[in-house]
Amino acid sequence: MNKIFMTCLKRNVDGNEATLAVFLKGNKENADDLMGFLKNQNIDVIRMPEIEKKSVSEFAYFDEGFKINIHTHRWSFYELRSYINTYTNTWEEDSLLRETMSKELRTCDESKAFEDKFFVELSRKIDHCEDLYYQESSSIALFMNGILKIINENLDLNWAAAKLKDIRKDELNYLCYVPTTIIRKDIINSFDCDKKTTIVKPIEFCGEHLADIVVCPSPYSPKNTVINKFLDFLIMHIDDFVYGDLKHKRRIFKLEAEIARLKNKQINIRPTVEERKEDVKKKLRLIVLGASEVNNDVILSLCRKAGFDKNRIDLHTDYDKLKHFDTNNLLLIRTHYDGIVIGPMPHSIKGNLNLIQTMKAEPQNYPPHVIVCDKDQHLKFSKNTVKAALNELIKKIHSIDDYAVN
Repeated sequence: MNKIFMTCLKRNVDGNEATLAVFLKGNKENADDLMGFLKNQNIDVIRMPEIEKKSVSEFAYFDEGFKINIHTHRWSFYELRSYINTYTNTWEEDSLLRETMSKELRTCDESKAFEDKFFVELSRKIDHCEDLYYQESSSIALFMNGILKIINENLDLNWAAAKLKDIRKDELNYLCYVPTTIIRKDIINSFDCDKKTTIVKPIEFCGEHLADIVVCPSPYSPKNTVINKFLDFLIMHIDDFVYGDLKHKRRIFKLEAEIARLKNKQINIRPTVEERKEDVKKKLRLIVLGASEVNNDVILSLCRKAGFDKNRIDLHTDYDKLKHFDTNNLLLIRTHYDGIVIGPMPHSIKGNLNLIQTMKAEPQNYPPHVIVCDKDQHLKFSKNTVKAALNELIKKIHSIDDYAVN
């Protein structure tokens, strides 16, 4: 997919659940993969009926869409969007490693084997999966999905799956699998009834059974000894990582359980939404747009102090260059910005000639934005007006993060 767009459709009365629409632009075949992945995370996914698509204005720009129902305490809006974006970005990555002893990867050759340099590259791929884990809320699902894709593609399997230990029940009952387009029930049935055509490899560390990796070879897969060598190498590189994740989440669970006991409340094993907002804010991309006499380094410093990543701030403050900026790229369904700080603009500009007036009249068509004005309501960039604008922008971003519906 080239672009993903999310919007909140409704939030229930008590505020515990919200319904979102997810729109995708690009390869429509990946939509089923994304929906399957979200279902694996116990997110309620609803395919949008064709008749409904005809009345949804976003389909003038996007190619596919569906709805999801989520618990608001589990995800904030931007956290969920970042999570989905990270997953969709993996579609552009090639999990198939090229360095093998076999000249033809797609032949039915049981003698296929892997060279030593293949396993060196495999180690790098595993490290990349670990990086995704740390980037996105310590998500073991993203990590395991990447690992299973590597297994599935390089061994030419029908499918690959993993059952991980659930910290609540201390049982192997958390299931991940690829391709995610396979019916979940079929995977579960294969675990129970099809052991002759599957290979099961346990992940154990410090004497504890942490997970099972189960693979279903195809006619194009190498012989079982090669599959076992591949899996043994991979498990040797991830067993301590999986154990570390489980140990960390157990510790958090115990702390949350004790806090919940003291407060006589239900356990929430994830950090609260408020605790996660600062991390999410660092992933947002802002644009500062308008002629400014304030030095760009000063503006970036103010953004950093407000909690934004200065490397994700785009500055367009040169008056002459602003005349060539296409303001149509700020529209919500087109832009890649999460917030806009806008000040004095040239009278002659590409796109919408009355941008500020339009943003005031139709704010729902743009990302959260603040028009920088001084106390006399004159458009002006100064340290004080930029600082005030950023504070106001944060409030608007938090409103969206809390699934506020316009």
